[in-house]
Parts: sequence; structure tokens; C-alpha cells
Amino acid sequence: MRSSPEPYDTAAEVDSTVKLRVTFGALRLLMAVVCLLALISRFLWGLGSATFTPGNFFAYLTIQSSILFLVVTVIAAIVTLRGMDDPPWLDLARATVLSCTVSCGVIFALIVEQSGERGFRIDVPWSDVVLHFVLPTVAVLDWIIGPGRGVAPWRSIALVLVFMIGWGFVTLVRGPIVGWYPYFFLDPAQLANTGQFLTYSTIAVLLFGGISAALVAASRSTPLAERWATRWAVRAVLSTPRTEQAQSLRTGAGRRR
Repeated sequence: MRSSPEPYDTAAEVDSTVKLRVTFGALRLLMAVVCLLALISRFLWGLGSATFTPGNFFAYLTIQSSILFLVVTVIAAIVTLRGMDDPPWLDLARATVLSCTVSCGVIFALIVEQSGERGFRIDVPWSDVVLHFVLPTVAVLDWIIGPGRGVAPWRSIALVLVFMIGWGFVTLVRGPIVGWYPYFFLDPAQLANTGQFLTYSTIAVLLFGGISAALVAASRSTPLAERWATRWAVRAVLSTPRTEQAQSLRTGAGRRR
């Protein structure tokens, strides 16, 4: 566990940290289970459409990022339950995948809003609500609060943009071959001109890059759960008799040596 800047190391702090890690580890496992159920439900719901194909289902950026989110969240849960801090590669993976997940949720919300204004109906099953809105929101809170998270490197932004642009390129090449595009702003038949395509593409790049930068910046601060654990430890020490406080401090000093 990362060392605390405070000049003590008490049993109360260790106990609080352990409880927090167990709680957040369980939360992450729950998020992974919910994500898996939502993906399965979304697949089964899509089977009811005459135009549904497995290839098109897995071509959605939301589905791809959700699968990555599932894998990364399970790993993060295991690391947390084992009482370890996130290794640097996991901080990078979490920041990158979460950036894509949150960005997809924002884009989906904009698509639903625009379709309503243009008189088109988009059915939104519960699985889409969970994948686009619920899980990203809970995951962002976990990113800010959860213990064990380190500092994500700025190169995460580059990875997000490379993944997004690469996905877009493959989609544009695949679209004419299969006669299908996952989003209207990539379909030439639904755009008035090249200018519209460039406008939507620029907005998407700025959105992905901006959200990624915000998440990386947020990782520069200590997770709130670790701050809370320290405060609870201080209160526990201050609420004990003076002799017990002295013993606690001596114990902490011995451990540091």
C-alpha cells in the first residue's frame, strides 16, 4: 500500500483501508457481472431485429469498449481484493478503457436526442441504459474514490485517440462491403456532404480527447477513499485514552523502522 504523508501508521488506518479495499473490490466484481449480463441481454435483444448480425453487433464501439471494460474491471477487482495498489499498467488500462466507455455514453445520448428532434425513434432497452449511462457513471465515481488507484500517464490520451481513429477507419472500410454503418454520422448516405462528416468527426475526437484528459487529470489527486481511511484513523486514535494513543504511535514507528 502507498505510504501516507501523515507521520503515523496505526492499526486503525490499516483496518479502515482493508475494509475499503474489500468494499470496492466487491463493487468492481458487481460492475463486471452487471456489464456481462447487459452485454448478453443486448445481444439477445438484437436477435429480434431482421437486420441483426453478430458481426455488426461486435462492430459497435460501445460493445467493444464494454467488453474491454469487463476485462479490466475484473482485473482491478482482483488486485484490490488482494490488498495491492494498481500497478502502472493497470492505471493506464483503466484510464484508457474508461475514457472510451464514458465517451460512448455521451455520443449515444446525443444520437438519441438528435433522433428525437428529427422524428426518428430509437428503442433503448435496459441493457443500453446500463452500458451507456449507469456503468460509466459508477466507474467514474470508482476512479475518483476507489483505493489503490495510482497516477495515469498522459499517453493514455494518445491511446484513446489511436483506438478511436483506428476503429473509425476500419468501420469506413467495412461499411461499403457489408452495407451497414453503426452510426449515422459515418454513413455517407445519411450525410449531406463531406463537411458534415468532418464536423462530426472533429467533435468526436475532441470529446474522446477531452474526457480522457479529464480522467488523467483526476488521477493526479489521492483517491478519496484513501483520504477517508486516514481521517478515520486519526479519529480512532484521538478517541482512545492517551496511554493507548502513545502505544499506537510507538507501534506505528516500529513498523516504519
